[in-house]
Amino acid sequence: MTLDPSTTAPKPLHSQCSNKPFADAQALMEMRVSKFNSNVARALEAMDEEMAADPSYAKPDETAFVSLQDQLLVCKVYETKISVYIKAFKLDEAVHATSVSLFKRFYLHQSIFNHDPRIILITCIFLAAKAENSYIPLSDFLLKVPQSSRPEKEAVWEKELIVADTVGFAFTVQHVHWPLHGLFLDLQTFYATKYPLLDQRKTALNSLARIYARARELSQIATCTDLQLTHWGSQIALGCFLLASTEQGQNARSDFEQYLSFRISWVDTDTLVGLHEKLGQVTDAIKAQKEFEDMAKDANSLL
Repeated sequence: MTLDPSTTAPKPLHSQCSNKPFADAQALMEMRVSKFNSNVARALEAMDEEMAADPSYAKPDETAFVSLQDQLLVCKVYETKISVYIKAFKLDEAVHATSVSLFKRFYLHQSIFNHDPRIILITCIFLAAKAENSYIPLSDFLLKVPQSSRPEKEAVWEKELIVADTVGFAFTVQHVHWPLHGLFLDLQTFYATKYPLLDQRKTALNSLARIYARARELSQIATCTDLQLTHWGSQIALGCFLLASTEQGQNARSDFEQYLSFRISWVDTDTLVGLHEKLGQVTDAIKAQKEFEDMAKDANSLL
């Protein structure tokens, strides 16, 4: 009997086996450019058909379309509104993460000039609530949407199937919250070994509790970045803990780095360097997103 080589291969630094993310931000952008150009081409083709059927139809120039950068900015602004709706609907963080995932994946393939992001946003939250076992009847759901942004029920029903089809009916999202909680539990075991004296252990565990609370806050910020499209949930969780530990001080960061070295001591040097590069990308993305959200709040306060 011979062993299958695939069963003896080194295990990857993650446990998720589906919905593999893009290799990096460049690969993600290349996909976005390709899909956006394809959408523009289809729109221009439809306009040519309209002009052929109606000679009086004035076809706009291609420059009249919004740019990809404009679309990304519009989507980014709408994504920051999801957390507001989640609080209003009293839904949990899982619904928030799934809503953002559906919205991002939808506009990875579609365009804002074909689908109104105001309606798509509501549709994604409604779908996410059902997917995460937090169903709210659509009539009750829409009552909590401000009148100025409230779509008709028929509009949501129409977009619901379009969103589902665009994301391939894949509603299961590997949230960062699960690996984040797993890290918290595993770190407690590590601290118990590192600090055998009771007083030291209590101090370390109290510090760890603060770090975990902050890491959860950071994970909420990370959810609205593109990290979920380019990184595994376990990598995002590690990055959140690394940034939270750094904010707590040098001792806390040193403890976390020791834990990381202990847990992945079997990894070769190149893989280890790659992991630290990924964690650096996570922390940079979270900081950039935080700056954007603060800027958005300041802009809204001036309106």
